[in-house]
Amino acid sequence: KTQKNYLIKERNISSEKILLVGSPKHDNFFDSKNHELKERKTILLAPRPITEISGEDNTELHIRYEKILKKIYQIIKNNDNVDIIIKLHPIQLGHNEELVEFFKTLDSKMHVDLFSSVKDIMKQSDAVISISPENWDLSTIVLESQILEKPTLNIFLNKKTYEFQCINDNSVLSMTDDSDIEHGINEILFNENTINCLKDNAKKHLKSYLVNHGTASQKFANILNS
Repeated sequence: KTQKNYLIKERNISSEKILLVGSPKHDNFFDSKNHELKERKTILLAPRPITEISGEDNTELHIRYEKILKKIYQIIKNNDNVDIIIKLHPIQLGHNEELVEFFKTLDSKMHVDLFSSVKDIMKQSDAVISISPENWDLSTIVLESQILEKPTLNIFLNKKTYEFQCINDNSVLSMTDDSDIEHGINEILFNENTINCLKDNAKKHLKSYLVNHGTASQKFANILNS
Protein backbone atom coordinates (compact mmCIF):
# COMPACT_ATOMS: atom_id res chain seq x y z
CA LYS A 1 0.00 0.00 0.00
CA THR A 2 2.90 2.32 0.73
CA GLN A 3 4.32 1.76 -2.76
CA LYS A 4 0.90 2.31 -4.32
CA ASN A 5 0.43 5.60 -2.49
CA TYR A 6 3.89 6.72 -3.60
CA LEU A 7 3.18 5.91 -7.25
CA ILE A 8 -0.14 7.75 -7.15
CA LYS A 9 1.06 10.87 -5.32
CA GLU A 10 4.62 11.23 -6.60
CA ARG A 11 4.41 9.67 -10.07
CA ASN A 12 0.78 10.47 -10.95
CA ILE A 13 0.03 6.85 -11.83
CA SER A 14 -3.64 5.99 -12.05
CA SER A 15 -4.77 3.76 -9.19
CA GLU A 16 -6.58 1.57 -11.74
CA LYS A 17 -3.19 0.60 -13.21
CA ILE A 18 -1.78 -0.58 -9.88
CA LEU A 19 -2.55 -4.08 -8.65
CA LEU A 20 -1.71 -4.97 -5.06
CA VAL A 21 -0.31 -8.48 -5.24
CA GLY A 22 2.21 -8.84 -2.43
CA SER A 23 5.42 -10.85 -2.69
CA PRO A 24 5.05 -14.34 -4.20
CA LYS A 25 8.75 -14.90 -3.42
CA HIS A 26 7.99 -14.77 0.29
CA ASP A 27 4.83 -16.87 0.46
CA ASN A 28 6.66 -19.85 1.98
CA PHE A 29 8.32 -17.62 4.58
CA PHE A 30 4.97 -17.17 6.31
CA ASP A 31 4.78 -20.93 6.92
CA SER A 32 8.36 -21.30 8.17
CA LYS A 33 8.41 -19.67 11.59
CA ASN A 34 10.51 -21.47 14.16
CA HIS A 35 10.15 -20.65 17.85
CA GLU A 36 12.26 -23.41 19.36
CA LEU A 37 13.96 -22.17 22.53
CA LYS A 38 17.65 -22.97 22.88
CA GLU A 39 20.15 -22.39 25.65
CA ARG A 40 22.79 -21.12 23.23
CA LYS A 41 22.00 -18.15 21.05
CA THR A 42 22.83 -17.92 17.37
CA ILE A 43 23.06 -14.62 15.55
CA LEU A 44 22.98 -14.29 11.78
CA LEU A 45 25.31 -11.62 10.39
CA ALA A 46 24.25 -10.61 6.88
CA PRO A 47 26.52 -7.88 5.52
CA ARG A 48 25.27 -6.40 2.26
CA PRO A 49 28.15 -5.71 -0.14
CA ILE A 50 29.04 -2.25 -1.38
CA THR A 51 27.82 -1.73 -4.94
CA GLU A 52 30.06 0.19 -7.32
CA ILE A 53 27.11 1.72 -9.19
CA SER A 54 25.93 3.59 -6.09
CA GLY A 55 28.61 6.26 -6.50
CA GLU A 56 29.44 5.95 -2.80
CA ASP A 57 32.17 3.33 -3.11
CA ASN A 58 35.39 4.69 -1.63
CA THR A 59 38.31 3.66 0.55
CA GLU A 60 36.88 5.22 3.71
CA LEU A 61 33.65 3.22 3.35
CA HIS A 62 35.61 -0.03 3.03
CA ILE A 63 37.67 0.82 6.11
CA ARG A 64 34.56 1.61 8.15
CA TYR A 65 32.94 -1.58 6.94
CA GLU A 66 35.83 -3.76 8.07
CA LYS A 67 36.04 -1.89 11.36
CA ILE A 68 32.39 -2.57 12.23
CA LEU A 69 32.72 -6.23 11.19
CA LYS A 70 35.70 -6.63 13.53
CA LYS A 71 33.75 -5.00 16.33
CA ILE A 72 30.72 -7.26 15.84
CA TYR A 73 32.89 -10.36 15.61
CA GLN A 74 34.77 -9.50 18.80
CA ILE A 75 31.58 -8.77 20.73
CA ILE A 76 30.13 -12.14 19.77
CA LYS A 77 33.35 -14.07 20.37
CA ASN A 78 33.57 -12.59 23.87
CA ASN A 79 30.21 -14.18 24.70
CA ASP A 80 30.57 -17.93 25.29
CA ASN A 81 26.84 -18.53 24.81
CA VAL A 82 26.52 -16.99 21.36
CA ASP A 83 27.34 -18.52 17.97
CA ILE A 84 27.61 -16.62 14.70
CA ILE A 85 26.53 -17.48 11.16
CA ILE A 86 27.83 -15.38 8.24
CA LYS A 87 25.58 -15.14 5.18
CA LEU A 88 26.66 -13.04 2.20
CA HIS A 89 24.43 -11.97 -0.63
CA PRO A 90 24.87 -14.37 -3.60
CA ILE A 91 25.79 -11.61 -6.03
CA GLN A 92 28.85 -11.21 -8.22
CA LEU A 93 30.41 -8.05 -6.82
CA GLY A 94 34.03 -7.26 -6.10
CA HIS A 95 33.24 -6.34 -2.52
CA ASN A 96 31.65 -9.73 -1.92
CA GLU A 97 34.99 -11.34 -2.76
CA GLU A 98 36.70 -8.87 -0.43
CA LEU A 99 34.35 -9.84 2.38
CA VAL A 100 35.07 -13.55 1.91
CA GLU A 101 38.82 -12.89 2.15
CA PHE A 102 38.34 -10.53 5.08
CA PHE A 103 36.51 -13.14 7.14
CA LYS A 104 39.20 -15.68 6.35
CA THR A 105 41.86 -13.37 7.80
CA LEU A 106 39.63 -12.60 10.76
CA ASP A 107 39.06 -16.28 11.57
CA SER A 108 40.43 -19.00 9.30
CA LYS A 109 37.92 -21.51 10.70
CA MET A 110 34.89 -19.33 10.06
CA HIS A 111 32.41 -20.59 7.46
CA VAL A 112 31.03 -17.92 5.16
CA ASP A 113 27.85 -18.96 3.36
CA LEU A 114 26.93 -17.65 -0.07
CA PHE A 115 24.37 -19.94 -1.63
CA SER A 116 22.31 -21.61 1.11
CA SER A 117 18.66 -20.69 1.51
CA VAL A 118 18.24 -17.52 3.56
CA LYS A 119 15.06 -18.95 5.01
CA ASP A 120 16.75 -22.13 6.22
CA ILE A 121 19.70 -20.26 7.73
CA MET A 122 17.47 -17.72 9.41
CA LYS A 123 15.37 -20.48 11.00
CA GLN A 124 18.55 -21.58 12.81
CA SER A 125 19.09 -18.06 14.16
CA ASP A 126 17.71 -16.20 17.15
CA ALA A 127 18.46 -12.72 15.82
CA VAL A 128 19.78 -10.97 12.71
CA ILE A 129 22.31 -8.22 12.06
CA SER A 130 22.15 -6.47 8.71
CA ILE A 131 24.69 -3.90 7.54
CA SER A 132 23.66 -1.18 5.09
CA PRO A 133 26.74 0.45 3.53
CA GLU A 134 24.66 2.76 1.33
CA ASN A 135 21.92 4.32 3.41
CA TRP A 136 19.39 4.68 0.60
CA ASP A 137 18.45 1.01 0.65
CA LEU A 138 17.87 -1.86 3.06
CA SER A 139 18.69 -5.47 2.37
CA THR A 140 15.76 -7.78 1.61
CA ILE A 141 16.89 -9.82 4.58
CA VAL A 142 15.48 -7.09 6.84
CA LEU A 143 12.01 -7.85 5.49
CA GLU A 144 12.56 -11.60 5.66
CA SER A 145 13.74 -11.47 9.26
CA GLN A 146 10.55 -9.67 10.26
CA ILE A 147 8.37 -12.23 8.49
CA LEU A 148 10.18 -15.00 10.41
CA GLU A 149 9.87 -12.99 13.64
CA LYS A 150 13.62 -12.62 14.20
CA PRO A 151 14.61 -9.47 16.13
CA THR A 152 16.82 -7.46 13.81
CA LEU A 153 19.56 -4.86 14.19
CA ASN A 154 20.30 -2.83 11.07
CA ILE A 155 23.58 -0.89 11.10
CA PHE A 156 24.09 2.09 8.81
CA LEU A 157 27.59 3.20 7.83
CA ASN A 158 26.49 6.79 7.34
CA LYS A 159 24.73 9.15 9.73
CA LYS A 160 22.52 10.46 6.94
CA THR A 161 19.65 7.99 6.81
CA TYR A 162 16.38 7.90 4.91
CA GLU A 163 12.83 7.46 6.16
CA PHE A 164 12.36 3.69 6.02
CA GLN A 165 8.92 2.54 7.08
CA CYS A 166 10.15 -0.38 9.21
CA ILE A 167 12.43 1.92 11.20
CA ASN A 168 9.66 4.49 11.65
CA ASP A 169 7.41 1.62 12.77
CA ASN A 170 10.06 0.52 15.32
CA SER A 171 9.96 -3.01 13.96
CA VAL A 172 13.74 -3.00 13.41
CA LEU A 173 16.42 -1.73 15.77
CA SER A 174 18.52 0.82 13.88
CA MET A 175 22.01 2.15 14.70
CA THR A 176 24.97 3.78 13.00
CA ASP A 177 28.40 2.18 13.11
CA ASP A 178 29.64 4.64 15.73
CA SER A 179 26.81 3.74 18.16
CA ASP A 180 26.98 1.34 21.10
CA ILE A 181 26.82 -1.80 18.96
CA GLU A 182 27.34 -4.15 21.89
CA HIS A 183 24.24 -2.74 23.56
CA GLY A 184 22.25 -3.26 20.35
CA ILE A 185 23.38 -6.88 20.02
CA ASN A 186 22.50 -7.58 23.66
CA GLU A 187 19.08 -6.03 23.14
CA ILE A 188 18.09 -8.30 20.23
CA LEU A 189 19.56 -11.40 21.87
CA PHE A 190 18.77 -11.13 25.57
CA ASN A 191 16.32 -8.32 26.36
CA GLU A 192 12.92 -10.01 26.30
CA ASN A 193 11.07 -6.69 26.37
CA THR A 194 12.94 -5.44 23.31
CA ILE A 195 12.57 -8.77 21.51
CA ASN A 196 8.81 -8.95 22.10
CA CYS A 197 8.36 -5.29 21.20
CA LEU A 198 10.21 -5.74 17.90
CA LYS A 199 8.18 -8.85 17.08
CA ASP A 200 4.86 -7.12 17.85
CA ASN A 201 5.83 -4.04 15.84
CA ALA A 202 7.00 -6.24 12.95
CA LYS A 203 3.57 -7.88 12.77
CA LYS A 204 1.92 -4.45 12.64
CA HIS A 205 4.44 -3.20 10.09
CA LEU A 206 3.93 -6.18 7.78
CA LYS A 207 0.17 -5.66 7.77
CA SER A 208 0.59 -2.22 6.24
CA TYR A 209 3.73 -2.91 4.20
CA LEU A 210 2.90 -6.23 2.55
CA VAL A 211 -0.46 -7.57 1.36
CA ASN A 212 -1.60 -11.16 0.86
CA HIS A 213 0.67 -12.84 3.39
CA GLY A 214 1.37 -16.34 2.16
CA THR A 215 -1.13 -16.10 -0.71
CA ALA A 216 0.52 -13.62 -3.08
CA SER A 217 1.27 -16.33 -5.68
CA GLN A 218 -2.38 -17.34 -5.81
CA LYS A 219 -3.47 -13.70 -5.99
CA PHE A 220 -1.11 -13.07 -8.90
CA ALA A 221 -2.28 -16.23 -10.68
CA ASN A 222 -5.91 -15.15 -10.28
CA ILE A 223 -5.09 -11.78 -11.83
CA LEU A 224 -3.40 -13.43 -14.81
CA ASN A 225 -6.36 -15.77 -15.29
CA SER A 226 -9.01 -13.06 -15.03
